[in-house]
Amino acid sequence: MSFDFYCEETAGGDGFRAKGAGLAYVYDREKSTLDIFHLEQNVPLFMIDMGTALPCNPELFIRYTEKSSQIYALMYSSYQTINLCETVSLKKLTPIVKNITELALMAHFLKINDYSSFGEKITKRYDIKDFSIEVRKCQCKQLTASCKSTYIACLETRNGNKISAWSNNLHSALSRISEKTVRDLITVELLGNDRCSATTLLSLSARLNTISRILDNEFIPNDKLSFKAGKEPFTGTYLQ
Repeated sequence: MSFDFYCEETAGGDGFRAKGAGLAYVYDREKSTLDIFHLEQNVPLFMIDMGTALPCNPELFIRYTEKSSQIYALMYSSYQTINLCETVSLKKLTPIVKNITELALMAHFLKINDYSSFGEKITKRYDIKDFSIEVRKCQCKQLTASCKSTYIACLETRNGNKISAWSNNLHSALSRISEKTVRDLITVELLGNDRCSATTLLSLSARLNTISRILDNEFIPNDKLSFKAGKEPFTGTYLQ
């Protein structure tokens, strides 16, 4: 990721400190904990037991958390800032930080090819029958970097309605099934008079789209800013 992310090991190499656009991170390897702070005010926002979260790569997990926070900042500020602390009031930050760490963990599962854990968490949280990702190796004799594997994402609701999407890369497969959830699946669920399921699926679609952006190395939050150098910084309304 090309956006600002500074990282340094703590004394003795037992952990590290890092800072992003608006958040700061302190990872204690011995205690297996991650503390997230408001960077400017140095106020603790959220603490994670990394032993419970089980990310095998703490630095990658923090990078995904930071990218998730910048994506949220873009949405809340209408693409004027990547600093979450500039557009969300302090009292609202903790639940939002909790949410972005959950997104980072989901992206982490996919990055280490733990599709089973990813599917189980999606299925449980959104009360659907099944969500799975299958990877099929390309049988072409002349493989290229873009066709070594095909990723197939499948979703089935409690009502038995199914959709699937595929792509040569994982983030595109997630983006496509997110789009199909809104375009096709929600409509079918509404026709069956299941408004509760339709609302839940809308939330799931948004989450899958965000995870796809976290995994997409070409999606750089800083590049999406409508704010340009030389103009006044973001002075919009806080999310209260």
